[in-house]
Amino acid sequence: MVKRVDRISVLDRKNLIRKKELAEKVLITNNNLTAEERRGLLKIIHDVDWEFEKEEKIKKNSSDSETIGLGVLAFFFPLIGLVLYFVFLDTQPDKAKEIGGCALRGFAVGVILSTILCTLTLLGFFI
Repeated sequence: MVKRVDRISVLDRKNLIRKKELAEKVLITNNNLTAEERRGLLKIIHDVDWEFEKEEKIKKNSSDSETIGLGVLAFFFPLIGLVLYFVFLDTQPDKAKEIGGCALRGFAVGVILSTILCTLTLLGFFI
C-alpha cells in the first residue's frame, strides 16, 4: 500500500498546472461540449485548486508553530527577538512582524518589572 504524501512534488505541481490549463483551454475554446464533459472539466479545475489550497494550509500550519516558538523566545530574550526580526524582515515580513512585536512586549514587561522592583527597593520593602 502506498502512503499518501501531503506535499506536492515539483513534478506533480507542474503536471497539475498543465492539467488545469488544458482543462481551462478546452472549456473556453470548445463550445460543443456536453454538460457531463463540462462538469468533468470543472471538477478537474476544482480538484487542482483544492490540492494547492491544502498544501498552502499545511505550510501555514507548520510555519505557525515555528513562529510561536520564536515569539516566546523573543519575549523572554528581546535582543534575540530583535535579531530574528531583521533576519526574517525581507523573506517573511509577517513572521518578522510577529516576532518583533513579541520582542517589544517582552522589553516593555522587563522595563515595567524593573521599575516596580527598583521602586519597592527604594521604599524599603527589600532590605
